[in-house]
Amino acid sequence: MGGWFYSGLLGGKIAVEVREVHVSRLPRGLEGKKIAFLSDVHAGWMFPAKRVAQVVREISALEPDLLLIGGDLAETRQNELKVIQALGTIPAPLGRYAVLGNNDSQRFMGAGRRQLRQAMERSGISLLVNERAEIAMEGAKLTVVGLDEMKYGRPRTEGLFAGMGEENFCVLLSHYPQMAVAVAQSGANPELQLALCGHTHGGQFRLGKLTPYAVGYERKMRTGGLSLVHGWRRIGQTWILVSNGLGTSSLPLRIGAQPQIHKIILRTEKNHG
Repeated sequence: MGGWFYSGLLGGKIAVEVREVHVSRLPRGLEGKKIAFLSDVHAGWMFPAKRVAQVVREISALEPDLLLIGGDLAETRQNELKVIQALGTIPAPLGRYAVLGNNDSQRFMGAGRRQLRQAMERSGISLLVNERAEIAMEGAKLTVVGLDEMKYGRPRTEGLFAGMGEENFCVLLSHYPQMAVAVAQSGANPELQLALCGHTHGGQFRLGKLTPYAVGYERKMRTGGLSLVHGWRRIGQTWILVSNGLGTSSLPLRIGAQPQIHKIILRTEKNHG
């Protein structure tokens, strides 16, 4: 299906957004590095295995240095484990990192969380739950901070941004956009220059600015009077992306919110223009 209507069942084009992100403090060793970001696969009957394979092929073709995953991978445990295995085949020299979405937490409650983490580890994916990972390279350091999801988990930022200097570039992974907005609006973590989020599916049904969120769906999406449903916004020094994601909830249909993956190229702001 094309145009305004998209269905995971019937296939169709996945948009690849390629964007250069210009930041004020980018360590020299990270200039031009490529981040691939995907979120909200919701693999299952509404987003079958052949679509997952398409996603893997398209992301691999982007040749990312770093793969970041925004949560909500599948609708069942079995499908989630298959998606994890598939995503682990994507080459990413600087690593693969993921956060939980509310669906992931719901499928892997209690002791299941350990099973999920182990499955990711076997596939070369590091799960970050209120944790950070530091990647040292070429005299620079790239730090990935990952927050827990909000519905079943307890996202906490205490200590996650401590001790970062100018030689450090920090990217935040948060399934829920309002957590990224809150961190950026607080101004307490100037090291944070990029935040990547999902959850909203870009509204899934979008006519201009009208989405379910605009008429009161999930009121908690609003943080400090700001509602981020899709696209890019800059708050202070932090660029925030809310991806349309890939799959769907409730119905295997999107209107005006094309499924998408992202290739983000890091650039120093002074080189912009």
